[in-house]
Amino acid sequence: MLELTYKKILSIAVPLMFGTFVQSVVMLTDTAFVSRLNDTVSFNAVNNAGLIYISLFMLSKGLADGAQILIARKYGEQNLSQVGSLVFHTQILQLILSGLLFLVFFFLSTWFIQFIVKDSPTGESMILFLKYRSWGIFFAGMHATLTAFYIGIGKHHSC
Repeated sequence: MLELTYKKILSIAVPLMFGTFVQSVVMLTDTAFVSRLNDTVSFNAVNNAGLIYISLFMLSKGLADGAQILIARKYGEQNLSQVGSLVFHTQILQLILSGLLFLVFFFLSTWFIQFIVKDSPTGESMILFLKYRSWGIFFAGMHATLTAFYIGIGKHHSC
């Protein structure tokens, strides 16, 4: 029988909440470094581009959350071989999705940002930021899947 106590629930929920908050911490760190430049264009660019990045990263997060549900189900059924298969296939899907998101960030961001941003210097800085930040989407997707695995089997890990 599954033992449900506040301590057990918090031991799983707190790392989950922290893992979700990590992307916001990265944005806060970017903001802290750029704010020292005393340049409103860079400050605006980092914050706006960061929002675009996080919005598209949520596709990877959604894939991982769906996998987490399936992993928990298979783990509850004691079907460990299918848990491994789910994690493997989710990582493959994350690589494909991350590759597509990388292409969007790296190649289509120029068109998209020029379409939505009227201030040319801010738009150019946003494009530059996304080209550098786009490399992290691979690692973020893999991390989301590993977090889904640990939470799905009811174990917590430190980020």
